[in-house]
Amino acid sequence: MNILVLAEHDGQQLNPACLQAITAAQFWQAPVHVLLVGSALDTIASHLTNVSGVAKVIKAEAAHLENPLAEDIATLLVSISSDYRVILAAHTSFSRNTLPRAAALLDVAMISDALEIQAENCYVRSIYAGNILTHIQSQDAMQVLTVHSSHFIAAASQEGSAEISSIDVPVPFTQTRWLAAKHTQSDRPALSSAKVVVSGGRSLGSAENFEQVLSPLAAKLGAALGA
Repeated sequence: MNILVLAEHDGQQLNPACLQAITAAQFWQAPVHVLLVGSALDTIASHLTNVSGVAKVIKAEAAHLENPLAEDIATLLVSISSDYRVILAAHTSFSRNTLPRAAALLDVAMISDALEIQAENCYVRSIYAGNILTHIQSQDAMQVLTVHSSHFIAAASQEGSAEISSIDVPVPFTQTRWLAAKHTQSDRPALSSAKVVVSGGRSLGSAENFEQVLSPLAAKLGAALGA
């Protein structure tokens, strides 16, 4: 059975964390397929064919998926799930909103933010702000998970050989509609994928001091800022 990676993109570029998710997917030593959801996906799909470890790029294109809803993506994942034994993505706000819905529809456990994959159904997660590592095992036939991207090496580029295919899209979900997206611009990397994190706590006294003291250091180091 194949492994499916749900890719995140902004319509023009792939989220770099997806490359780490592709590396994680290769643990199972099975063909890795990458699912792209949206419209006008040819450029991103072509880029993915040059990523090491990718056997197939699957495009799910429709006008209503230009700004896809989590409900539509979850339904789409369920519609193709019989071809896969693992569905995974990088742990981002996008996947946190999408994969738990798919897991619920499939009636399987949702494994969130895995730091390490130890066996085909065994994972390491952190709890209590990273102070405790837990080892968990899922007995479900279908594994649905997100991975902590900074714990995996990004898949490298290579000469493209992956197949590109298109699939039919289920009827759109009509009880929710897209309004708008507001993006916060930042020169710092995302906390979930940063290689360096600058952090502080109560000793700084206030949110203003936190920003004033730590932001220049984080900017200098090219680091994320976390509490």
